[in-house]
Amino acid sequence: MSSEIIAFVTELKDLSLDIKRRAGELSKLRKRKDEIEKKICEFLVQQDQPGVKYRDVAVILEKNKYKRLPKKKAQKEEDAVNVLKHYGVGNAEKILAEVIETMKGEEVPKNSIRLKNVTHTGNIR
Repeated sequence: MSSEIIAFVTELKDLSLDIKRRAGELSKLRKRKDEIEKKICEFLVQQDQPGVKYRDVAVILEKNKYKRLPKKKAQKEEDAVNVLKHYGVGNAEKILAEVIETMKGEEVPKNSIRLKNVTHTGNIR
């Protein structure tokens, strides 16, 4: 094998491990951020204050904001079929499947790389 390929493989392995590590860190950071935002919101509601200012940061409580809870894929499809049936569309399941397939992009062939740890030494052929 050429030394260039060996360097690429080594770098690819290192990058994959780094991405995995950072994804775990980001997950923990997002969870902690949500906890802190919840505590600040609770404090502002208890104190009946619209917000607080600390040094160069103003934290403002935005009341009456709505967030839509996510639906599972099966629930989305069931609801869409019900809407189609409500408006008199026959064979709603087939039409929905066709609409969903139409919304997807075109499939194009793509080569990909998979890293696999091997226990023995030697070239992989």
